[in-house]
Amino acid sequence: MHFQAPEELIAGNVQPPGCFLNAVDMLRRQVLAYLFDTCFADIQGNNELTLQTLHDELLHKLEGSGIMLNLQKLLAAHGDELLQNFYRQLQDKIAEHTWQETRNYFLNRDRNTNSNGNVVTNIRTAVENYDKALAEIEPKLKQVQNEIAKLTKIIKPNDEQIKNLREMQREQAGLLAQKDTFGGNDSLFAFLTRNGFLPNYSFQEQAVELTGVIISTDNNKKDMRKEVFERPAKMALREFAPGNTFYGGGYKMQIDRLNIGTQKKTLIEEWRACHLCGYLAPNREDERTNCPKCNDNMWSDEGQKLKMLKISQVVSVEDVLSSHVGDEADDRDKKIFRIRSYFDIDKTSVQQTLVPKNDFVFGVEFLSRVKLREINFGEEKPTADEIKIAGDKQPRGFTICNRCGRLQKDGEAKPQHTSTCRYRKVTTNVDHASTQGHEQLVLFRELQSEAIRVLLPVSEYDSEIRVASIKAALLLGFQEVFGGKPLHLEVEEQKVIAPLGSNMPRRYLVMFDAVPGGTGFLRDLWDKSSFFALVEKAYQKIVNCACNDDPERNGCLHCVYSGVSQFEIPHVKRDEAEKYLRSILNNKEHMQEQDGSLEDVRIDSVLDSDLEHRFVLMLKDCATGKYRNKLKEAGIELKDYTAFDTHGANFSISYKDHEQQYTMLAQQPLNEGEHYTVCDFLFKPIDEQAKQFALYLDGFEYHASASSGARFQTDFVKRQALCNGERIEAMHVWNLTWHDLDDFENPSSQRSINYLGQKVSRAPFNDNHFLLLLKLLAGYQPKPHDWKSFLDNKCREIKLSTSFVENLRAFEVDQDILNNINELVQHDPQGLWKAFHLKDSSYYFSYLINSKTRAKTTLLSTVSPLAARHDENFRDRWQAFLHTWNVAQMFSDKMISKVWADDKAAEVEKGLPFSN
Repeated sequence: MHFQAPEELIAGNVQPPGCFLNAVDMLRRQVLAYLFDTCFADIQGNNELTLQTLHDELLHKLEGSGIMLNLQKLLAAHGDELLQNFYRQLQDKIAEHTWQETRNYFLNRDRNTNSNGNVVTNIRTAVENYDKALAEIEPKLKQVQNEIAKLTKIIKPNDEQIKNLREMQREQAGLLAQKDTFGGNDSLFAFLTRNGFLPNYSFQEQAVELTGVIISTDNNKKDMRKEVFERPAKMALREFAPGNTFYGGGYKMQIDRLNIGTQKKTLIEEWRACHLCGYLAPNREDERTNCPKCNDNMWSDEGQKLKMLKISQVVSVEDVLSSHVGDEADDRDKKIFRIRSYFDIDKTSVQQTLVPKNDFVFGVEFLSRVKLREINFGEEKPTADEIKIAGDKQPRGFTICNRCGRLQKDGEAKPQHTSTCRYRKVTTNVDHASTQGHEQLVLFRELQSEAIRVLLPVSEYDSEIRVASIKAALLLGFQEVFGGKPLHLEVEEQKVIAPLGSNMPRRYLVMFDAVPGGTGFLRDLWDKSSFFALVEKAYQKIVNCACNDDPERNGCLHCVYSGVSQFEIPHVKRDEAEKYLRSILNNKEHMQEQDGSLEDVRIDSVLDSDLEHRFVLMLKDCATGKYRNKLKEAGIELKDYTAFDTHGANFSISYKDHEQQYTMLAQQPLNEGEHYTVCDFLFKPIDEQAKQFALYLDGFEYHASASSGARFQTDFVKRQALCNGERIEAMHVWNLTWHDLDDFENPSSQRSINYLGQKVSRAPFNDNHFLLLLKLLAGYQPKPHDWKSFLDNKCREIKLSTSFVENLRAFEVDQDILNNINELVQHDPQGLWKAFHLKDSSYYFSYLINSKTRAKTTLLSTVSPLAARHDENFRDRWQAFLHTWNVAQMFSDKMISKVWADDKAAEVEKGLPFSN
């Protein structure tokens, strides 16, 4: 992208780096450095203060003075005064909550704080970890050195002995490098800096070291060169991953060995992962059987265990010839790994949650503490052994030896081990040895910081594009607010599958501070006006960008492409970002504070949003893509499809000798007062004599489930008003569901459409209702004879009487419906009605139509108590009701519909004449 517009790349400004004093972890380092400078200035040039000094003092508790003992005494006697002196110099740059956490860390005043101990105890832990690791490295090193001594005494070694010597020398170099990586040769201050107690001035988070050892062997003599490279954990997770090749210092080093600790103190941990919500935690034998976050019972399944290794140190040992970087460096071997982020969010960290009052699915909350775990699951390639986390299958990572840490590569003739590994000498049988000591593990990094989490109106369909576009929009907002790219602020997706069998994914964007503890930037951004100011700035930047004038571009480096990586750019669409930001701003005044977190927000309507998105893409594919031939087989041609808005388009459609032109508009408000409604798509014909089509795309959870409330009743009252022309010009109303779109894309071999319990295989009633809509848009008119034949075959006759009206009146039926039905009775008291009736144990649907009067009127009714909507068959009944509505209006001058779905529904059926 940059090479296509190089002048734009070099025209920008260079932003200087900063020091984030308002980040708790950063501030702790600065305070400790201040204490050393202020109170222990005399020790800074003392070369005798080594790691061994710290080791002896803390672990062996030597009597007398010591640097840590003196620090403890100093803080106990003068801590308040010293810390106040530091704070006084920077108090206008440090938030009160940040300073309080820092004071607790040094003065150990609050043991329940999030500070995870105090400065001295944490330093002691770091020294203990070094001591335990060294305890097993030294015996291995001594063993290798003894073997080397024996082999070098051989005057005329054979080829096998020379090979063994070189292997031992490689092993010795690796162990020495590993020892150095732990800090064995560090000074006191170097060790404290390496472990994050003093400022390192390089990385915001703790660095990961790669120690590259380049050795050459000639006539049993060894020459060794050591190169040390540091990367922040985020980069190291990729660059230092097993199997990858790192280039630096004129060398190339293949990472084929991990530091997995020792046999007594292994760094490999066994964790559990939730297959729904993505929660991760170390495995414990006494752990509860259900997920601690979402209560899913698959938590205890053996398949949800995962071996994990926190990346810390990496060693690469290479021969001088193989490590040389020559002219082939331009064609560097870089692996592509599958990296995923997971967030551990405790509800106690939720400081405030804002959600809209209406049905728009959106919300934003500030989190004082969020724990990010970014996991490298290995190379992007097919694998049979997988684990499901947050609804997605992931490989189980890298295959290594659980004793020596060597990577076991695919396609190798035999397993790879270090010279001191016990599995190297187990057997010479390749088939047997191939699995000895093998362990599959993933690499991860962990970061705790502050965050803002945003709930997205995105579920599954086309989510990659939609999430990437929204993410790009928010990153653009950061740049606009802070006047440049804030590299310490990152945005990652969080996907959570809802429990209790719905399997509906929730998608969030988590905007978190990559500086441990947080810099305070997000806390300042949090309040309602500031967050919406960010959204407004991003929106204005997008809508006013010059790329809007180029129909071939859907984004550029000046707007949505500016904050995302090159790998994300293909998924980012300016139109999608603009649509989402506009929706947020339209709901700005509806925001209110909510108790709890975003996890408590209902997201049923998200499926409707996905359904709309899917419909648009399917319609476009009918014109220009994979469904053209399917339409051609049905005699339909959709052409001249031109999109002019996010979901708006112009197109022409023909069926046999019928043709129409339409403008399709999304989310159109219709009617007024109690009949006000917003259709998902309005099809406006160019021919003014033709009727408009109002299309509703209904998801079951939002429109008809037990949790949908009164929406089940009101949907049909409003759509009836559109059909009958009440306060508005009469139009056709069409209903589609997920099932209708699925059935169009993947029809069964014996497909038929369900009309209230009756499977119909006769045209046109057996047409898929997406396909039937296209026919009707083209001007197709079903024949009345077909409808009458359908009724004669499927319905029984009943006589409509005045008692029917009185029965309805007793149950508070809307007066408009009573008037309509009463008019039918008065004008045709002896008319025969066709009744289509389906009775179940707890609910029933009924459908009546008078096909013998001049003014054809359809009455659709259903009685379904709230309890009935939990029935597993109710979704099919509801969908059949929609199908009947779609077809009935094509043969009716008037539609009358009534749905009883409240607590009185069970009583209503007693008063209906066709209830027996």
